[in-house]
Parts: sequence; structure tokens; C-alpha cells
Amino acid sequence: MKRTITLGAALALVIGLSFVVARGDDDMPAMKLKGKAAPAISVDLLNGGKLNLADEKNKHIVILDFWATWCGPCVQGLPIVAQVAKDRADKDVVFYAVNQQESANDVSAFLKKQNLDIKVAMDSDGKVGEAYLVNGIPQTVIIGKDGVVKSVDVGIS
Repeated sequence: MKRTITLGAALALVIGLSFVVARGDDDMPAMKLKGKAAPAISVDLLNGGKLNLADEKNKHIVILDFWATWCGPCVQGLPIVAQVAKDRADKDVVFYAVNQQESANDVSAFLKKQNLDIKVAMDSDGKVGEAYLVNGIPQTVIIGKDGVVKSVDVGIS
């Protein structure tokens, strides 16, 4: 009986936290980024090269989507965000899926299985996630051409 109560309490906690994360509460730490200069990052891309955010300033609107292969909402939302960005590429929008601390082999296998052809920044040490105050995924950040964070959304709705 005690085990059932503990499992039930844990399930209620997860559901409650999911609601807070999914609604993108303005009290969440990442929301403090809105209206501020985007943290400078330089991170390796899965298929070679680097994402150096400073190189995008005054050229592109940047969408960063923080995610992991084990995250159900991330798996659901990633192709949608990628397609939205692709549809707006002619408006100078670029998209980077920022993987959170998984191996290149796992990410490559996932992309192949999902038939996704996207740029993936490999946040192997979690420093990019730290800079963007990620404490729940998926987290999507939109950065204007001026280098200022315009939007932060946590979860999927």
C-alpha cells in the first residue's frame, strides 16, 4: 500500500511539473532572457563545423531548440519547429537543434530513424543549456537579427 501511495505521489508530481513546463510560465528562469542580448555561444555541430552565434548577428533570425532524444515532447515538437524554420528560410530564419548532453552516435541514429535533416549543435557539456537557463526541455529560443532574445518557450502546447 505504501508503495502505491509513493508511486501515485510521484505520478502527481510529474503531471504537475509537466503542466508548469508546458505552459511556459513567466516565472521560469529562462523567461528572464527575453529582451536581453542572447548569451554568446560557440558549439560544435554534429556534422562538422561550429555554431558561433556572433556570426549570425545582423544576418539571421536564429531559432535554438534545446532537446534530447529521450524527451517525448522534444521528439514531437522538433520536426514541427524545423519545418516552420525551413518554411521561413527565405526570411533569413536559421534553425539549430541544440542537443543536451547525448552522444553523437545516439543523435545520428535518432535523426536517421526520424528522417530529419537538421543542423544539430552538440551541447556535450551542458554549458549552452546553462547559458540559456534551460531547466526543462524542449525549450525554444528565438533571437532577432539584432542579437536580442525575442521569445522563450518551454514545453510544447
